[in-house]
Order: sequence, then C-alpha cells, then structure tokens
Amino acid sequence: GPVPGVVRREDTGADRKLPSRARVESFSNPRVEVVVRKRPRSRQELEAQAYDVLECTGTTCSVLEPKVKVDLTRFVDRHVFTFDACFDEHISNQGLYQSCVQPLVQAAVSGGKCTCFAYGQTGSGKTYTMMGPPVREGDDP
Repeated sequence: GPVPGVVRREDTGADRKLPSRARVESFSNPRVEVVVRKRPRSRQELEAQAYDVLECTGTTCSVLEPKVKVDLTRFVDRHVFTFDACFDEHISNQGLYQSCVQPLVQAAVSGGKCTCFAYGQTGSGKTYTMMGPPVREGDDP
C-alpha cells in the first residue's frame, strides 16, 4: 500500500528525456536524501582553541563528546550518525553543488519535481552553502 508522507509522481512521459539511470533514480524511486556539510570553525572558535567535535566521512558523522569520569579521568564519547552523504569542511561550494544539487537541476529541467533546502541553526552555514562567500564591493562576482 501507499507509504504515509510519500507522494508518487504520475508518469507524464517527461522521464523519457533522461538517461536510463537518472530516470530510475529521479522518477520511479522518489525519496528524501539527507546530506550533511560540516562548516569550518569560525575565527572566534579557532582563537579560543575550541575543540572540533564533528568528524564527517563518507556517509557518517561522528559527534565527539568530551566527558570526565567519576575518578576525573577524561575521555571522549563518540556518537555516530549515518546520512546519505557527509562532507567535511574542505568541500567547496562547487563540489557540493555538483555532487548533490546538479542532479536535481537536471531532473527538474527534464520534467521532474525536486526540492532542495538548507536546514540548520543560526550560524551553521546555510547562506554560505546556498550563496557562497560574500562579494565585497569592487570584486567581480
């Protein structure tokens, strides 16, 4: 039966414009993908020598939680989360776009229905990810 929260697209023939693999991924298997992009530490975090608590590789992000045992021994508790893709702070906006957004644009241009949005708390890098670094007056965009 139907899956709650999943909307199936009717076949309009628009998918026939796409190559076979893209057609299967974009139209016959609708889904939500969750991608994580780690932002670099801010200047303030670097100056304060703040501990880097997130490791991103492949499809996993690990949150490193520094703790202290009752006997005052320090240790790090690792919490591992799995996503469709995880990118560390070294990925460029162009690399992220090519990996995650460009296939959506191609599917949309070919008649598919797609949505891409950035979600996160204030200061987490949403605007930077969507718009790139700020353009200063006098710089070429």
